[in-house]
Amino acid sequence: MKKTIGGVLGRSPFGPIHEHMMKADDCLKILKPLMESFLKSDYEKVNEHSKRISELEHEADMIKSVIKKSLSKSLFVSVERADILACLKEQDSIADSCEDVAKLLEMRKTETPPELWEKLLKLADKVIESAEAVRKVTGELKDFI
Repeated sequence: MKKTIGGVLGRSPFGPIHEHMMKADDCLKILKPLMESFLKSDYEKVNEHSKRISELEHEADMIKSVIKKSLSKSLFVSVERADILACLKEQDSIADSCEDVAKLLEMRKTETPPELWEKLLKLADKVIESAEAVRKVTGELKDFI
């Protein structure tokens, strides 16, 4: 069997990397409603949000697995494999951290003083804003490559 030059070079990994980031972003979108439910002591909603974040984090892990497998099949890739894996690791830590926060809030039914609510919600906004910048970059890479 002969390999064409396209078969030797492999496909760009940036589409799947962006897809993975979108799953991490989906986890982030639930972070603020999760925090709001926790602050209101609505633990039933906290549990629902936590379950959904865990599902999305698992979906992100499935995409990560496919990316890793596809990298090992290509003889050449347009970017260093280690760089792709480093990017993937950072993105994955976003989804993992969302799941960690969700599980922690699910387990700890701690009342939070109302004077801290605004600061905690602003912190959640900053986290979401920071990760949004990463999402935009992966989207541009996907389109660029």
